[in-house]
Amino acid sequence: MKFNCWECGACCKLAGIAVENAKYLVSIGITDPRVIETANFPYEYETSGRCSKLDSNNKCTVYEDRPSICKVSETYNKYHIDKMTEEEYYKKAEETCKILEKVFEK
Repeated sequence: MKFNCWECGACCKLAGIAVENAKYLVSIGITDPRVIETANFPYEYETSGRCSKLDSNNKCTVYEDRPSICKVSETYNKYHIDKMTEEEYYKKAEETCKILEKVFEK
């Protein structure tokens, strides 16, 4: 099974916000591995949250070497496999994508 990404870039446009939230959670003692991984995101991001590796066509310029937290399948296998089926996870991810994409519609 493969995640059906429609390459809107919404998750990459908000990456920095997720990283800043994760850094805060770590600072108050949250030790969840997914939070720690997100807090250690290796790339810079703009004040808006946009990842510096996202180009103007919503393409990741480091796609082959992107962090595992940016990989839907890997995130599922590392953090959610014991909580829901892959199909359920992808459905939830797609629902989230639809919501995030609306944030950037203009």
